[in-house]
Amino acid sequence: MAILRCENLTKSFGINDVLINVSFVVEGNDHIGVVGNNGCGKSTLLKIIAGHMDYNSGNLIFASDISIGYLEQNTIITSENTLWEEMFNEYEDIKTIERQLKNIENKISELGLQGKINDRLFDEYEYLRTEYENRNGYAYESIIRKTLDGLGFPKNDYNRPIVEFSGGQKNKINLAKILQKKPDLLLLDEPTNYLDIPSCEWLEDYLKNYNGAVIVVSHDRYFLNSFVNKIFDIHHHTLDTYNGNYDTFIKLKEEKRKQLEKNYMIQQREINRLMNIISVQRNRGTEKSIKIASSREKMLKKIEKIEKPQEQSKMRLDLKLQFESSNIVVKSSNLSMYFDQNRIFENINFTIGKGEKIALIGPNGTGKSTLLKIIAGQLKQTGGEIIFGNRVQIGYLSQERTDLNFDNNLMEEIWSADSSLRQFEVRSILSYFLFTGDDVFKKVSTLSGGELIRLSLAKLVISKANFLLLDEPTNHLDIPSKEVIEDALKRYTGTILFVSHDRYFINKIANKIFELENGSITEYLGNYSYYIDKKHRLNNPEKETDTLSKTERSLMFKKQRESINERRELRQKLKEMEQMIEDTETEIRILEEKMGNPKIYQDENTAIETVKRYNLLKADLEDYYARWGELIESMEDF
Repeated sequence: MAILRCENLTKSFGINDVLINVSFVVEGNDHIGVVGNNGCGKSTLLKIIAGHMDYNSGNLIFASDISIGYLEQNTIITSENTLWEEMFNEYEDIKTIERQLKNIENKISELGLQGKINDRLFDEYEYLRTEYENRNGYAYESIIRKTLDGLGFPKNDYNRPIVEFSGGQKNKINLAKILQKKPDLLLLDEPTNYLDIPSCEWLEDYLKNYNGAVIVVSHDRYFLNSFVNKIFDIHHHTLDTYNGNYDTFIKLKEEKRKQLEKNYMIQQREINRLMNIISVQRNRGTEKSIKIASSREKMLKKIEKIEKPQEQSKMRLDLKLQFESSNIVVKSSNLSMYFDQNRIFENINFTIGKGEKIALIGPNGTGKSTLLKIIAGQLKQTGGEIIFGNRVQIGYLSQERTDLNFDNNLMEEIWSADSSLRQFEVRSILSYFLFTGDDVFKKVSTLSGGELIRLSLAKLVISKANFLLLDEPTNHLDIPSKEVIEDALKRYTGTILFVSHDRYFINKIANKIFELENGSITEYLGNYSYYIDKKHRLNNPEKETDTLSKTERSLMFKKQRESINERRELRQKLKEMEQMIEDTETEIRILEEKMGNPKIYQDENTAIETVKRYNLLKADLEDYYARWGELIESMEDF
């Protein structure tokens, strides 16, 4: 059943349009991910649905009596309560029933001492007890504990005043409060911000089993893949709906883009053909040719123009090395770190080799950023040593952006990395990272989180370092920008040690995992998916067979041979189809030139046959393109 219908919703800020004629439907069990570039209107849409922002026109139609829970980005709590009191206050209705029950119990007890019975009190008590049970009165403390534990709050935080928590922790408290209410429609704006990986996994499991509708804005693609069944894609002020998770959406969107591009090209060829005929016939100036031109002009006006697919402006990131390092880049010997008497890690040993791309993961507070700072020389360890190989050149991207001087403008900041660059070279570098025009004179202190990351990446490019230390490199970036970084780091031939909570990013980049937990490091060879599988098998040991029978091995090799043969056949079919497309397009061009010559119309039969042949070839060409697309998809499946 639909709990929300949005019809032709439009929202603008002054003269700037954000959403234009947006329409969609939310069913009661929909789990929806909202995606789009930064600034496209994702948060605006959630605010409008939550009733926190007006809109210019259109309709929002809600089902009757639905409850809405809304997590806004970076909400500030000013409460003087402790964490437990703040969570407890969300159950004020249950506490009221508890007080009423206690009061009735006292009255019944007093009457009992007098040897009296009041049926009305018993009836009221039974009614309130049933209501208390229906509202989970016997379980709410357990619900609070499970929610706080899932979001990473230890028990010793329960009695801490809210004012002592950081901004990120306060955001998690807000999330915990909203989840407890279990509204019919849950609106979450970047809920995984400030969550470590275990907390993200808990939230995913919670939302998978959530008995209600969820609309979530997130740049966390792994998170979106885990539980959403629908994607709202906001682009160019409009909204398109796709069924499936994030990966399905990417595939469907690309198919749609290719089809739109093909349709656009076909239409442009048809428009150019008609315009060419019109031009030729107008120039001939005869009565018949003018009629032909007028006829083609009418045909041209009837064509419903397809908009040219727009290309998104993206960063250009190409990380090159000034020189290669030795095979051993860095290793640690009994490395330890304490802050006062608090142990962060102790006696950890690891070796990082040339070309390795290692994700450093673990719960918040285990010392991941601290370890990067020690290797980068930004922090002195308590004990042990760090030993570097030969010719190691470090490029460090700090989560706190300590690599940036906030008093500089953007050009000055680039010059601080390489003073030999000329002005046009600095402008060129900045333009690769989408800083153009007067942007280059902005103060670093005025940049947003995403812009600061882009500036730090620009400095990394200049450094030509062969060992990158990256602390949360994808924070504050939209998905297209993350994809640019992923592509660049996959092509990068140097060594990387990075900290990230973005599991999709880890999966794309890492060929090794360092898990930092309980003060020590455990190594896993492979990406994040391998790490999860390995952890699962270690925690759930099962009897495994390491050998294949002869029959199984024979079947496996047979399937491999069949796959190779099938791929070879597909390649040949693709080659043949491309030749057919080329031949057909050539014949169509010849017929277009022929049809543009007035002499052809002097022989009616020839003209009719030519037009028939032309229309047949056009239909064949559309069919060939469709079959070509299917062959390409089949090839990609291998």
